[in-house]
Amino acid sequence: MKLGVVFFLAFSLSILGCSSSKQTSSANQQPWADSVQVKNPVVVSFEQTGCFGTCPIHKMVIYKDGTAFYAAQRHTKQVGAFTYTFTSSEIEAMLNKAKSLQFFEAEKEYTSPITDLPTTIIYFQYGTKNHQVTAYANYPENIQELIEYLYDITQETEWAVDNIK
Repeated sequence: MKLGVVFFLAFSLSILGCSSSKQTSSANQQPWADSVQVKNPVVVSFEQTGCFGTCPIHKMVIYKDGTAFYAAQRHTKQVGAFTYTFTSSEIEAMLNKAKSLQFFEAEKEYTSPITDLPTTIIYFQYGTKNHQVTAYANYPENIQELIEYLYDITQETEWAVDNIK
């Protein structure tokens, strides 16, 4: 009888653990989920994860009103939490770059069984269209060009230190 109760509890906890990890991972796959604001949605999100080497670990989120947040952990020009306000023309230039590189027609995921590569997650919202690409390996040249373009923005922007804790 005791063995049955222990088995039931272990099984129940494993089910709960799986369901909560699924919720967490789906939130991580949708960087725009950080903002539930309808009036000021995320229009651009760019994130790169680490590897065993010197891959940058950072994330930039830009909202419709131009407010932007940048969090950089390592292997970037700056490390820390930062803010900036992009002009509407700067945001429009990013959207035009994504459109010219056919970002909205790209596959949602590019992957491979190779290990220890960084993952890049790019999200754009343009009008009623939104699209996210997760690029791990075997992605086309247009996505590589967009990654380099957005990376340069993260490194060249004059970010202000975010003192909000």
